[in-house]
Order: sequence, then C-alpha cells, then structure tokens
Amino acid sequence: MLKHFFLAFSLLLAVSNAKPATTPKPKCPKKAPDGFTLTILHTNDIHSHFDESNQWGGPCVPKNNKTDHCVAGVTRLATLVKKMKKEYPKALFMNAGDFYQGSVWYTVLKDRIVSAVMKELKYNAVSLGNHEFDDGPDGLAPFLGNMSEAGVKVIATNVDTKDEPILKDKVLLKSHTFCVEGRRVGVIGAVTEETRTIAKPGNALIKDVIPSLQEEAKRLKAKGVEIIVTITHTGYDVDPYIVGNITELDILVGGHTNTFLYNGTPPTKDKVEGQYPTVVERPDGSRGLIVQDFWFGKYLGFLQVTFDSKGNVNSWQGNPIFVNHSYEEDESMKKPLEPFREIVNEAGRRPIGSSKVVLSADNKTCRLNECNMMNMVTDSFLAYYADQDSPETMWSNVAAAVVNSGFARSSLPKSDKLTMFDIMRALPYESSLVVLTLKGTDLRKMFEHSVAQFTVTADPRGEFLAVSGMKVKYDLKKPANKRVVYLRILCTQCVVPRYEVVKNNQTYKIATTSYIANGGDGFEFDKEVIKETKGVVDSEVYLPYIMKMSPLKTAVEGRIFIRNYPKPAISSRYDMSWKQEIWV
Repeated sequence: MLKHFFLAFSLLLAVSNAKPATTPKPKCPKKAPDGFTLTILHTNDIHSHFDESNQWGGPCVPKNNKTDHCVAGVTRLATLVKKMKKEYPKALFMNAGDFYQGSVWYTVLKDRIVSAVMKELKYNAVSLGNHEFDDGPDGLAPFLGNMSEAGVKVIATNVDTKDEPILKDKVLLKSHTFCVEGRRVGVIGAVTEETRTIAKPGNALIKDVIPSLQEEAKRLKAKGVEIIVTITHTGYDVDPYIVGNITELDILVGGHTNTFLYNGTPPTKDKVEGQYPTVVERPDGSRGLIVQDFWFGKYLGFLQVTFDSKGNVNSWQGNPIFVNHSYEEDESMKKPLEPFREIVNEAGRRPIGSSKVVLSADNKTCRLNECNMMNMVTDSFLAYYADQDSPETMWSNVAAAVVNSGFARSSLPKSDKLTMFDIMRALPYESSLVVLTLKGTDLRKMFEHSVAQFTVTADPRGEFLAVSGMKVKYDLKKPANKRVVYLRILCTQCVVPRYEVVKNNQTYKIATTSYIANGGDGFEFDKEVIKETKGVVDSEVYLPYIMKMSPLKTAVEGRIFIRNYPKPAISSRYDMSWKQEIWV
C-alpha cells in the first residue's frame, strides 16, 4: 500500500549463495527416552507491527504504554522469547508467514526492516505468507538472502522457484531437520494456494498444498525422521484438511486467518475460535495438533507436546501468552528500529490524500446513524472486491460490504493534506477482510442484531452496521429482532447493478471484517455460513482507495433509514440536527 511514496533504500545485508533445497539429516547419536517433550514457540501474521499497538492492532496512544491498553511490539516480544528460551533452551521458535505489510514501517523500509527484526528475534524456522510476495520476487529475494545469512530456515515446500531468475539461487527449503534431544524433528511448510492470484509470485510456481506437504513428509519419514511439524500459511479453515489427510504430520503451526485459539478463560476479550491446540483424530488412530496465535504479535504461542518412543503424539499442554506491558522492552531489539524511526515518522506525516468534505465520525455519531466516514470505508471494501476477477455474467463476486460502525473513532477534516497518521488516528482498529457466503435469512439476522439494543446514549453501542451496496430501513418501535422493515442489496448477475429485495433462501456474498466474522460486537453465524479470507488487512484497502479517490467527496446518501427514532438521552455535545433527515 502507499506505493506512491515508497522510499528507496539500499539493502541492509548481502544476499547469500545458492544452497540445496533440503538440508542434510543431522546426526542424533543419543535417542531420547520415552516421554520426550518438544517445545514450540510461535507467532504468525505480525504484519510489520513493530511498535506497541492498541488492543485491536491500531496505533498505541503514548499515555497508555504502561497499561494493557498498549500491547505487543517486537521489543516486548523479544523479552518474552528470551525468557522462554532460557526456561526451555531446546524450544523451536517459528513464524507462520506474513511478517510483511501492514504498517508505515513496511511501507517505507520493506524487506530491510523485516529482515533486521526477524534476525534479532532469532527464529529457528519460518514459512512464507502471501504478503511476502506482495512486492514480487524482487521484494522477496533480499529477505531470503538475509535470512540465510542469519541462520533462519525459510521453508516453503509448495513453492518452486527454478523458473524465477532472481529467486532460483536463493535458499528456500522444502524441509529442514532439527536434532532435539536425540530426536529428529522434520519441519516442512506451505503458503496458501491463493498466493497465485492475490499476490505477485512472478514465475515462482505455487503448488497445491496437500500433495506437496505429503510428498515431503513421506520422504522425511523414509529417512528416519521421527517427528514432522509443518508451518503453514493456509488458514484455520484449511488446516484440519491438511492434518487429516497427511498422517505423517504431528503438529501444524498455522497462520493467515488471524485465529485466536485458547484453553480456559482468555486474558483479553479476543474471541476464542477453538481449542489450543485443536486436535484432529485420523481414521488410522493417529492424531495431529493445530495451533495459531492471533495476529500482530499480541500473543506468543507456547506449545509442549510429549511423544512416545515411536514418535506418536502422547500428550500436550500450553496456551498463547499475552504480550502485555509487564514485559520490559528489550534494548537489543530497539537497535534495528531506532535509526529509522524518524524516517518512518516523516513518512507518516506526508500527505497521501485530500478531502473536500469532513468525513464525520466524532462523538461516536456513526453508531447512531449513517455517516460519510463509514460510507467511505465500506465503499473501499466493496470496490476492492469488485475490481477482482469475476465471471462474465457478474460485475462483482461480492454484492455488498458491511462493517460495524465502531470501526471509526474520529473524523477526518476537510483538508488538502490528509496524512497517513491522520487516517490511522481516525481508523485505529485494524482487522482483516473476510467474505461471508450466507443465506438471506442470515443476512437479515445481522441487521436485526445491528439495532436489537439500539439506544441514543452518551456511549452508543458499536454493532450498528454501516453498508455499501445495500439499503436498510428500521422501525425502532417494533420489538427487537423484528425491526428490519426494508432490506435491499445490489444484484451481481446483472448488466446494470440495481437494488433488489433480499430473499430468505437466496445466497449472497458480502465483505466484512474478521472482527465481525469472528463474533465481535455479539454477531453470531450458523455453521453453514462460509468465511473466506485472503489475508488482506483493511488498511491495505482503504488507504489506496483514499489515494485513488482524492479529493474525497463522500456523502450521506440515504443508505440507512430509521423510523420512530428514540428520544436522545445524551449530552448537548451531540449535534442532533441530522436526526430530522431520518424521521420517516
């Protein structure tokens, strides 16, 4: 994102010479007895969030950096990793892709800063994510060279680089075998097949995930490797199929869907989507374990698995560890960041767009009615998917975009110089985009939930939905769950897009955020609802949209109508003049 003001930098480290695609089998002369325990520390989807963040991955307000309002950051993560490695010196530290993309740091410094940070964190093995291909082979090649020099094993079993000139001599392993307490632990890895279309792999071939992993796992087993771990950037929805189909796999360390797995009561309000680890029982009686660690470095995954003498999974324990303010910042981790901090700040202050109108969101007014700030955001999401390839009979695969109005914190001013920092302050809650495939009945349930507890108070609720590609009318005199009296959505299989009645049994595709899809603000979905993600962070969509559409002129357009609006029970700081426009 923000390609118009990328700064050019020379590479931080020299690239390496060609190496084999697999590493030699290590000598493990002394086999561990029964009860051997493998410890894995892991992260995924850091998305270049090197500084502390708020609870949602947005910018941290400095006054909160000594409280749990500010979390994560690689300096605190480094402290925790060192603590855990001191306690468990044989632990393997892994990352499951997408260290690239997602902050001003990456926009300005690209692979240079990612390489420096990952080198200092001292990962043992990492996989690639789709975002590592965002800048094409030219953006990936120096990273691979730097990781090779740093001794970090980059593993992509399903990527063939022989036809990509700039990558064919770089070290990108199909597997690596570690010797841990006399046991051979083979590590393989894969990136999502969607990388073919959602990133820029050039002439690098992205092979099918399951056959690629299965072939390498069998090869390792034939060579006497007892335990197989895969690091995949394929998503929690795909991972069970991988583990279920490859009986040689013991552990899958995952990423891509920013999934939070946890046992017991979590330390935060993040939505728990499954057990840590998630256990897959296979027909042959074997089992494999799946872990994932949310995103932006908010947690450090910590898994311990005990194996019997034959290398079978016997027992396990662990949970993600919350990276909060109790962990001091590691001084050595600051070193790669500080020389570039002012450069990054300068880039954040540079104008990237303009607006002829105020994009209003102050005082949480977007939670009370349609607002042009959220119209702009949802428009950017719908435009992103409409610009993707679709069948000839359809102008877009996705009909609409729907986002909770709590997404916006403050307004953007009428200005000929909107900076990235201005936009980050107004829209601080980062999330990934998700496409929901659902029936009309489920879509209607979303809008009923949107106003089920609607009140006009000093702190209005955040689940009130903003829309693009839809029109909705509510009657707030009706009882909860019966307040939607009019619901229209754009047709997609049509030459001229027009609004049509949402039919209960018809299937629709809509774009939303992972926050909504994962149950944020109380939204719930039946198992039949399909959730798909390409791992795209929302800011990667609305920032280019702002640049493209500047000067912005987004209006309040009558997408949402409210009948029988309740009497405001709020302070005079709210401007209620807009209320008249929505009384029907």
